[in-house]
Amino acid sequence: MGIKRWKLPVHSEDEIDRLSHKSGLPWVLCAVLSARGFDDPSGIQAFISDDMAIEDPFIMADMQKAASRVSAAMENGERIAVYGDYDCDGLTATALLVSYLQSTGADVIYYIPSREKEGYGLNNQAIGMLKEQKTDVIITVDNGVSAHDEVEFAKSLGIDVVITDHHTPRGTLPRAVAVVNPHRHDCKSAFKDLAGVGVAFKFICALENAHPLELLEYYSEIVALGTIADVVPLLGENRSIVKHGLKRLSESGRPGIDALIEVSGLKDREFTCESASYGIIPRINAAGRMGVADDIVELLLTDDMKYAKEIAAEINEKNNMRKKVEEEIMIEIDGILRKNKEILTKRVIVVSGECWHHGVVGIVAAKIMEKYGKPCILLSVDGDTARGSGRSFEGFSLIQAITACSGLLTRFGGHTLAAGLTLPASSVGAFESEIQEYARLNHRVMPVYAINVSCVLPVKRFAIRDLSQLSLLEPFGAANEAPVFMMQKLTIEGIYPTADKKHIRIKLYNGEAYFYAVYFRMCAEDFPYVEGAVVDIAAGVSVEEFNGKLQISVKIRDIRPFGVSQDAILDGDNIYFMHLRREYGDIEEPSRLFPDRADLAAVYRHLKKSGGHRHGTAPLYYQIMDGGIDYLRMLIALDVMEELNLIEYSKEDGVISLKPDPPKVDINHSSILSDLTAEFEAKVSGNG
Repeated sequence: MGIKRWKLPVHSEDEIDRLSHKSGLPWVLCAVLSARGFDDPSGIQAFISDDMAIEDPFIMADMQKAASRVSAAMENGERIAVYGDYDCDGLTATALLVSYLQSTGADVIYYIPSREKEGYGLNNQAIGMLKEQKTDVIITVDNGVSAHDEVEFAKSLGIDVVITDHHTPRGTLPRAVAVVNPHRHDCKSAFKDLAGVGVAFKFICALENAHPLELLEYYSEIVALGTIADVVPLLGENRSIVKHGLKRLSESGRPGIDALIEVSGLKDREFTCESASYGIIPRINAAGRMGVADDIVELLLTDDMKYAKEIAAEINEKNNMRKKVEEEIMIEIDGILRKNKEILTKRVIVVSGECWHHGVVGIVAAKIMEKYGKPCILLSVDGDTARGSGRSFEGFSLIQAITACSGLLTRFGGHTLAAGLTLPASSVGAFESEIQEYARLNHRVMPVYAINVSCVLPVKRFAIRDLSQLSLLEPFGAANEAPVFMMQKLTIEGIYPTADKKHIRIKLYNGEAYFYAVYFRMCAEDFPYVEGAVVDIAAGVSVEEFNGKLQISVKIRDIRPFGVSQDAILDGDNIYFMHLRREYGDIEEPSRLFPDRADLAAVYRHLKKSGGHRHGTAPLYYQIMDGGIDYLRMLIALDVMEELNLIEYSKEDGVISLKPDPPKVDINHSSILSDLTAEFEAKVSGNG
């Protein structure tokens, strides 16, 4: 399991006290807002206010041109094709614009490219098909800003193209009739972070010549779903759109929305970004991933409830298939990592497999990244071609890393945290080498997956009265994440598996009161602590109603032993992996790599006393650190003990077992230590 860094806020309790006094708001609420850069009451009031402000759409560059051309097409009975994308943002944007154009009586069709066969964006074959259907104008949503050649091809066929997109333009813009994109350098709109569906919504407002707040009443639930799904910052206009849309979700009156809510198990529940993200949005995305993206558009457009329920049931089944395929790939990758342990020592995890489903490899890459705390790229090899997806985290830009390897790639794109790429299958090995070299040259110390902690929650603040107003910060999402609190020196009083054995509930004592916390995706067998252990947790904390009573809900994000230095663990882990990669030239204090006989004896005595260990190295270090052993030396000591046949050590599971009747050993017989000695003697003598 990867070790995560807990990034703590720099504010003091006194600063929060002052902000709470000046604003009249609860201390905990002010602590979260202070961690996010709010330091005055007026800014706080503006943020939590329900007042909505959305700019006039005509401020955006080319909006007048776009509206004029499409309005003329509507008046003249020209055929309009809305060209979308297969993810939730693109599908909601397509349904939104088609729904509006249908309501005006326009002659409108739509086209969603196949993720598997066509990939993202405009393509000439699709444009040719639309020409055969007598299309006069193509409007792109959530794509098109890089489609220079495709726009020229459409023009050669007599088709005008209007682009609405939110992806960052590369260099010059396509020569379309209009390019509506807030990221244009000449666009004067103040708010730049709209999702593709947000730009499409602004375009509808321009076509209708209406203020956005008027049309939110009709479309906000669709715009909200696409905005949440695309993980754009939930600030400014996006915050207004999503806040309004969440209120409308349960009362939208759209059969398709109602049917999706029902199959998601969310009927009669209050909607949050979390419930939308885990219930509705995965099902919309599953349709695109599993090749039935058109079904979502039909679902969102239909007025027939019976038909909507039929489509929603089929989409729900596709989502179940997606989960099964995802699980199968995950199992295969686990097997690859067990057989090729050196993969996990690299800076970037790169794994390839035969014919993995392209629609789900990105989801699996995200899970591998979170599990091991390293950027991850998965490549699916099909014949002569390899296609893949990658996921990363703050501090390591995936798109920069992939761009550095662009000489090997036939196609690539994405952003800091997620990217896609295509390359010849014969170049997979060279690509893996190049991206590792890029990481080495640009990140001597690799960034660590981080959890942003809003505040260290004092025991006296762990009360319903202090936590109840956190809901004022909603909706939570990108750039306004649900707060995470650090709670210190908690004693584990009980560990209880859930009925399906996939999660656990933990009974904790904070020195004044007992409470329960749930740890999702953690089974009891893998939980690295026992009853009586004293720990710190990083957790989401909220107040929820259950059986008519308010209670505090605690959801654990990460857990670590109380009293262990985070920096010591992270520093030791970094040098240990440098050792495994044999990057000795970058290690400044090589003496730290050499455990002595006393270190090995201390580790072995503890393992013998406890009957082994099965829960990872950080909890083990907590149990023996009073003996003065360094975390890095402990890691090397475990490898030496395994080499000398004293223990069996599964690093993937964190399980350490003592060998029965171990032989008497001499530490000087360790080839690990002999090789280390030779490396550093050569370095000192100038021959390394």
